[in-house]
Amino acid sequence: MLRLAAPLVALTAALGGSAYAWFAMERGDGLLGMGRSAAGVILGVVIGAGVGLLAHSLVRAALRVDTQAAFQALVVGFGAKAAGAVLPWGALSFVPRAAELADPTSYVIAYAFTVLVVVGAGVLDNLHLSNEIALDAMEAGRAPGSADQGSRSGDPLQPQGSSDALESAS
Repeated sequence: MLRLAAPLVALTAALGGSAYAWFAMERGDGLLGMGRSAAGVILGVVIGAGVGLLAHSLVRAALRVDTQAAFQALVVGFGAKAAGAVLPWGALSFVPRAAELADPTSYVIAYAFTVLVVVGAGVLDNLHLSNEIALDAMEAGRAPGSADQGSRSGDPLQPQGSSDALESAS
C-alpha cells in the first residue's frame, strides 16, 4: 500500500498545492480560470492528500521504533492535519487576494474527505505493520508491544546492556 515513498509523495503533494495556489494568485483569475468552488476542491484534495500522507508516514516510521513514539507521532500528525484545515481556510476566508482564488467551504469539505480516505488507508497499513511487528516479537520470545527490541531498554534512564555485564566490569 503506502511504503517508503509516502514521505516523498506527501511533500510533493503539499508543495504542488502551494505552488499551484501561488501561480494562480499571481495570474489573478482564480485557479487557472476555474470557478472558486472547483479551485477550492482541487486545493483541498491536494493539500489533504499531502498532509494525510505525511501524518501516516510519521506514525509508520515511529511504529517501527516504539509504541510510545507511535502515539507521539499520532498526536503530531493530528496537529498537522488540524493546521492543514484551519490555516488555508483562514487565508481563503480573510486574505482578500486568496479569497478571489478559491471558496473556503469547498476547500474544507474536500480537505476533510481526502484526509479521511488517506487516514483510513493509513490505519489499515499500520494495522498490517503492527501485526508483522507482533509476530516478529512473538517469534523472538518478547511480549508484543514491548519496548525491549534487541539491546534497547524500555527505560531511557537504565544503562544499556545487562546488569551482569555491569557487575563484572566493576
